[in-house]
Amino acid sequence: MFMKKLRARERERDSEIKQGADPLELKKEEMKDEIEGVREREREREREIKKGADLLELKKEEMKDEEDKASVKDLARFDGTSFHWNVSFTRLVQDWELESVADFMDVIYLVIPTQEAIDTICWKLTSQKVFSVNSYYKHLSSPVYRYYPWKNVWKTLASSKVNFFIWTPSLGKVLTIDNLRKCQLVLLDWCCMCKEDGESIDHLYLHCNVANEFWQLVFSMFGIWWVMLYHVVDLLAYWTGHTHKTSSAAIWGMIPHCIMWVIWRERNGRSFEDRTFTSVVETEISQCFI
Repeated sequence: MFMKKLRARERERDSEIKQGADPLELKKEEMKDEIEGVREREREREREIKKGADLLELKKEEMKDEEDKASVKDLARFDGTSFHWNVSFTRLVQDWELESVADFMDVIYLVIPTQEAIDTICWKLTSQKVFSVNSYYKHLSSPVYRYYPWKNVWKTLASSKVNFFIWTPSLGKVLTIDNLRKCQLVLLDWCCMCKEDGESIDHLYLHCNVANEFWQLVFSMFGIWWVMLYHVVDLLAYWTGHTHKTSSAAIWGMIPHCIMWVIWRERNGRSFEDRTFTSVVETEISQCFI
């Protein structure tokens, strides 16, 4: 009985010793966790300080960029009812740059800002100043050359009759099938020359396969390569060289008139006289330049 009690006390003593050792180890682990927590907070504080420094540098760079940017308000000067642009350059303008500077000033004075209205984005192609797909499509499909080339139409050595004839397709007023269909006439839209596409002014005079052969024939006589433009008025606008007082320049200025005149006669012959294509047309064009 005594031995059982002694063994029980020994077990209790061992348990007390063991229980006394566990709190010490636990305390050590708690101290390690606290130390690690302190170190982690220090590292986090260092990261925040570095991040704050980076943000400060970024803010300084943004402020510097804003200072470097010029605004319309800074350059616009209103003196009562008068207005002028206070434009300054980073260096002196050279003599050969005066023309470019003058063009630049002409451009910026095209639009005069107002002090009362708020700046808004406006679409110039509509009266309501609002974007529309229809207006943009018409803008893209309209001729590239915005100024009518009246000199290339009227100031040539061709006869007045031919000049007047060239004037009508340049305005899009020739009675081709597409224009007749706009007048509510029921017609089959096809080109009687190439029989591959609908008949329009630009197609008939420029892009038809038969018309293209005429153009290539004349270009080969002059030994040049030409990229055909989309509209007749664009072709006339960029058809330069005839203003010089030389015989070759005068002939060059009459080429569009001659080719379009022959194409129109050939088209009418096929449409109203059931005439088929012969080499007479090429001969007629060749005789104009030989």
